[in-house]
Amino acid sequence: MRIVSLAFMLAVAALATAAQAAGPAPLNCDSPMTQMEMTHCASRDFYAADTELNAAYRALGKMLDAHGRDLLTISKRKWIEWRNAECTFRTYGSEDGSAHRMVVSICLTELTKARTTQLKKLSSCSVDDMTCPAK
Repeated sequence: MRIVSLAFMLAVAALATAAQAAGPAPLNCDSPMTQMEMTHCASRDFYAADTELNAAYRALGKMLDAHGRDLLTISKRKWIEWRNAECTFRTYGSEDGSAHRMVVSICLTELTKARTTQLKKLSSCSVDDMTCPAK
């Protein structure tokens, strides 16, 4: 199943990022040379985007009451499911290639950054906005 392979790839990418952080010299992601380096850099970018996304979720959650936080948690879980399925779909054309993990990381980063932007807007919307959860 493709979702399982995506979860596996994310776990491998997280381990690679952690191993690189503990390793000798960081890669220069401004000019990666090999596929392994490009994949690592894409994974690093996803990790950074995911960290920012989680900060946006925490900031919005602090503005909500208990019911709102529960709804945000449900939304977060469903959004992650959607994001992973969407990236599995968007990248299935590369799934047999050596660049697949990189392509998946790029997709995850793109969608994660877009969601972070949405959450930040929800955190600063006008109280007059009827679709604003943070009042």
